Amino acid sequence: MKKSLEDANVSLSSTFEELRRRSRFIETILTNISTGVIVIDRAGRIAMINKVAELILSIKTDKVLGKPYKEVVREEHYETVRTLSREVGETPGRKVERQVDLSVRGKEISLRVSVTSLTGDDGEYMGLVVAFDDLSQAMRLQRIMAWREVARRIAHEIRNPLTPIQLSTERLQKKFAPSHDHDPAFSECTQTILSEVGSLKSLVEEFTRFARMPAPAFKEGNLVEELRPIVETFRAAHSGIAWEFEEEEIPTVWFDPFQIRRAVTNLLENAASALGGQGRVVVRVAHEPVLGSVRVSVQDDGPGIPADDRDRLFEPYFSRKEGGTGLGLAIVSAIASDHQGTVVVRDNTPRGAVFEIEIPVRPKRRG
Repeated sequence: MKKSLEDANVSLSSTFEELRRRSRFIETILTNISTGVIVIDRAGRIAMINKVAELILSIKTDKVLGKPYKEVVREEHYETVRTLSREVGETPGRKVERQVDLSVRGKEISLRVSVTSLTGDDGEYMGLVVAFDDLSQAMRLQRIMAWREVARRIAHEIRNPLTPIQLSTERLQKKFAPSHDHDPAFSECTQTILSEVGSLKSLVEEFTRFARMPAPAFKEGNLVEELRPIVETFRAAHSGIAWEFEEEEIPTVWFDPFQIRRAVTNLLENAASALGGQGRVVVRVAHEPVLGSVRVSVQDDGPGIPADDRDRLFEPYFSRKEGGTGLGLAIVSAIASDHQGTVVVRDNTPRGAVFEIEIPVRPKRRG
């Protein structure tokens, strides 16, 4: 009898340890995949939520775990969730896939959502698994690729007539200026033409750089040491602004040094312009070991970004600055995408804006 009890205890302990091992294994998988996952039990309570879901939906696991999902869902999202829940119960195979557009903290995001009903071997309902991928960055990249083609064509069409216009105007100046010494209109008009030609040439060069951005040449390197000199350069050039550089201990990262420097430079130029010569900018380099990524954030205490502008902020040719081409942040977005990463903007506290570039420590091989 005693031996039987001991054998039973050993068997239970072994079974319990195996369950714990499998549970840890599942949690490790959910933590390291790039898809957001939420598990809802048979009672409608949130049983599990991974880090990606937490980031995409901007929620805290410790505040929602164990609570009924109906209490957690925001009012503006409730109808969408109810529709998906109803459809999964009516669909053969108990699985529904949809593209869903949501507003999260004032930012519009597009998600590809898959909802699957879980049943046991006896057919008993056990809960739901909700998996979703953020399509916003992919859609943004598609728009950027389309705009690159537009930029290439615009640059080609504008560049061709510029040189003949410039040469003809210079010839007019040289030939007729002596006979128009007492006519200021001649000098002003020809000089205006040459000045505008120069501006158009600069614009064409910007279009061309955007249209012909090369594929990143990845190298393993020290991201902190690559970015620190850029901040020092801006500190010297904009002495009225307090520039701070903060760093965490991060591993070596695979990235294109030229492109990442360019992206961060564009963000710093944007911050300096927003501050108008006075204020504070903090550049922070952080490591996200759970996600296997590094994050470069640029935060300022300027006027911030209006909510209505955020969805278009990274699109080419969208700019609120006088004389701006709207290519600076579009280039940042393209570089982040080429590094298999993302760039986002959010409010700073108590005022201003925070731009964050997040890229994997080691990008996945493509093809």
